[in-house]
This record gives sequence, structure tokens and C-alpha cells, in this order.
Amino acid sequence: MSIKTLIRISDTFAYIIFFIIIEKLLGEQGLGLFGTGFLTYLIIFILTMGGVKELLAKMVAVRRHRGFYDNAKRIFNYCLGYSAVIGLLIFAIFVALGSKMSVRLYKDGSLGMVFWAFGLFYLIDSFVRTFRGYHNGCQSTGFMTAGRLTKSLILIVAGRFVIGLFMSIGSKAANLHQNDFLIIVYGCMGAVLTMCVADIIYLIILVTGQRAIHTENYSFNEVRSKDGFKSFLRSFIPGSLKLLKDNLFPVITAWVGVFIFCRSRFRGGASAADVYSQLGSFYIFCLSAVLVLAVYKEYISGCRSKMRSDIKKDDKKSLNSKFNNLLKNSFTIVFPISMSMIAFSKMIFTVTTGNTDKASLMITGAFAVLLYGIDLGLITSLEVKGLDLNALLGRLSGFIAALLFILLMDKKGVEITTVTVAIMLDALVNFIIQSVFIMREYGFRLNDITARLIKVCISSAVLLLIDFLIARFVKSNVIVLIVGVIIGYAVYSVSLVLLRTLNGKDIESLKGTVLYYPLNLLAGLLRIR
Repeated sequence: MSIKTLIRISDTFAYIIFFIIIEKLLGEQGLGLFGTGFLTYLIIFILTMGGVKELLAKMVAVRRHRGFYDNAKRIFNYCLGYSAVIGLLIFAIFVALGSKMSVRLYKDGSLGMVFWAFGLFYLIDSFVRTFRGYHNGCQSTGFMTAGRLTKSLILIVAGRFVIGLFMSIGSKAANLHQNDFLIIVYGCMGAVLTMCVADIIYLIILVTGQRAIHTENYSFNEVRSKDGFKSFLRSFIPGSLKLLKDNLFPVITAWVGVFIFCRSRFRGGASAADVYSQLGSFYIFCLSAVLVLAVYKEYISGCRSKMRSDIKKDDKKSLNSKFNNLLKNSFTIVFPISMSMIAFSKMIFTVTTGNTDKASLMITGAFAVLLYGIDLGLITSLEVKGLDLNALLGRLSGFIAALLFILLMDKKGVEITTVTVAIMLDALVNFIIQSVFIMREYGFRLNDITARLIKVCISSAVLLLIDFLIARFVKSNVIVLIVGVIIGYAVYSVSLVLLRTLNGKDIESLKGTVLYYPLNLLAGLLRIR
């Protein structure tokens, strides 16, 4: 596993811990309020800045590779100006209309002040993403690594202090206005401002690194004129929109579910404490899904690069081979993730919230994670062939199906489990449509993977049994939870090898994932190559 992957996973893990700190200090109500504000911020950020980092990195890398250092710097300056304008605009909107947004969107004004803080975070984060894109394009990983580790450390260490400070301010406001929920609101503001402080430190490190990047030997030829601001906008905006689609659809499905849930509940007269408490349980599931899929997304990214290389070489045989490995490995990787989420559902909620009433969210969500993971493999296989519209059709169809389901359930009163079922439905419809396209483009048939799938299911059942036994005897120990997941994966790996589910080439194709190392060791011991 690469250092880059480990840093990304540690960054995700730091946010998980930060969210748990919020829950421990503010309860499920605080986590629900903060998570709803964060989800709203995330939708806006993805739509306006979602593909900026990746596209800027590509544009800078291409120009530096050709020796056009001056043009690379000019592109960075254009992007910095774009980030400043958009960042200030969104910041102004959040500050001026935060309270109205909260009432209009969610039928509750509690998020007003939290939105103000998120407006500031948006402004800072837009600059951070721009500098990260430039560093990626220059292949300057040292400063980014130092910045991300520092940011993670600040979130974990300073979070408890800053949130506690704002809670004490909130308690005075609560006494003044006779509204105890203001303590939660102020605590959430403290959480967002902690993120702002961490981002500011990260930005300082990135700016320092950007100035240290060696950029001599500027080229002043006719290429300079091609990088005008208008040409930048013509290529930049469509390019960034194309890149954001990978993150947009899962997030927007979750947001629509939360949006309708809040409106339905508040219309029915529910209290803010009750609504945000239930949403807190939903965000525990979301955090778990993000964490467990972090490594898998790195594997998908690596497969995408290799398959595109085969497309350029017009090597159809190698492309089909990589597609088969990708599809088989999608099942191999994602099945145990889902089984662990099911087996440890109660323990996860016990460790994080101390309340297992909403553990069913994790069980329903586990099937959504299973389908979503496989969808990523199918979508990647379509996109490398340039079939972006086909992939987009599947995503849109899944989103529409989820939306119709939520609207139908809204007549009866939306429960929080309805949101996870909608996400699962989204992934299922997406899976069916993408499979049809895949069968047509790759000549793939279901019986090509049936034998592998049966063996993976058997191995996953063994893992599920082991995890259930561990979860049955140990109810609320985070160390045992981690050890249990490791033991489950070890047993799963042994089962895969003993059943001859994977051959040597299959195991080699898993390189870069958590499963590769135990499987490679076992295959060596059993001489399976």
C-alpha cells in the first residue's frame, strides 16, 4: 500500500475520530446537527469546487512536463482567482442567508449560526483545494503530507477544547433565551471553527511549499498565448464538472433523504432534539461507509489508470483481462466489508453512541455499501471506454428511483431507515443498468463469475459467523472491535485461499489493497501461484 493511500486513510480516520468527539461532547443531537450542516456544505462545495483540485493538478502537470513552467504558474493563478471569487460569494451567501436557508430547507432555524461558520470554512477550504491541486501537479508530496498530518492532529487534539469553549458560551445564551438546544448549536459552531483553524494551518504549510517549488527555466513561446483566462474557463469549468460526478450522486441522494426527512418530521411537530438525534445515527453509518470504502476507492483508481493505458495501446485482450479482475475483485473486496458492518452493527453504535436502537441502519446500509462498491467497478469499466453518458444514465436512474421512493414514503411519514433503504435502492438500480451496458460492451455473461461469486459468498459467510461470535461475547470494546475485524479478515483470507477462489494472477491484481498482503503470504505458504 502506497504512502499516499495511507495518508488519505489516516486523514479519513482523523475525521471519523473528530465526529466521534462531537458525538461524545454534544450527543447524537449535536452529531445530527453538525452532520446536516456538513452535508449541505458538501453539496455546495462539490457543485462549485468538486473537480478543481484534480483538474488543476492535471493542467499543471502537463505544462510542467512540457517545460512551460510559466504557463503552469499562470493556470494556478487563474484558479486561485476563481477560488477567491467563488469562496467570497459563497461565504457572503452563508452569512447573509444562513438563517433563512435553515428555515426554508429544513423547516428549522437551528442551523443558521452553523451555516455562518461553514461559510468561513468554505472560503478557507477553496484555497486549500487550489494549493493542493498545484502541489499534486508539481508532484510535491512532502508539504501535502506534512499539512494533512498536521490538520488531522489539530482536529483530534484541539476539537475537544474548542467545542467545550463554545459550549460554555452557548450555555450562557441558553440561559438568556431559555433554550437549552443553543448549547448544541454553539458546540457545532465550535466544531466547524476547529476545522477552519486546522485548514488555516494546512494552508500556511501549502503556501510555504508552493513558494519553495523550483520553477525556473520558464518557456516564453507561442504556447503562452493559449493560456488566456477565457480559454482557461472554457476548459476548466466543463472539466471540473466532469470530475465531480463520482462524488456528487451518493452525496446528493443522502442529502435529498435528509432534506425530506427533516421537512416531514418538523411538519409533524417533532422537536429539534428528536430529529437531529435520529440523524446522528444516520451519520454514524455514513462515516463507517466512508472509512471502509477508502482503500477500495484507491484500488479502483489504480485499475482505471491501467485500463486507460490498454485503451491507448488498443490492447483489447489485456483490457478484458483487467476488467475481469476488476469485477471479480470488487466482489472479493466488498463482500467482507458488508459482512463486517452487519456483524458489528450493534457494537459500532455501542462504541460511538452507546445506543443500539438504530443498529438496523447499519444492516440496511451494509447492502447499500455492497452494491455501491460493485457499481464503482462497473462505472469505471464503462468510463475508460469513453461511455460516460451510459454511466451517467445509470446514476441518474438510481437517483430518480431513490427520490420517488422517498416521496412515496413521505405520505406515510419518513423514518430515518427510509433514507438508508433509498440509498440501497439507488445503488441497486444503478447496478442493474450498468450491468446491462457492461454485458453489451465487454461481452460479459453472469456465468463468467458465478463460480467465483459462490466461493466468495461461502468465505464471507465464514467471516460473518466469526464476527457474530466476537460481537456476541464482547459488547462495547473498541479495541476488540478492531481486533475482531482483523481476525475476521484473516479467516476470510484463509478461506479464499483454501477454496482456490484466487490464483496467483488474481492475488497480484489485488496489490495495493489490504487483502493483498495476507493473501500473498498464504499463497506462498500453500504454494499457490
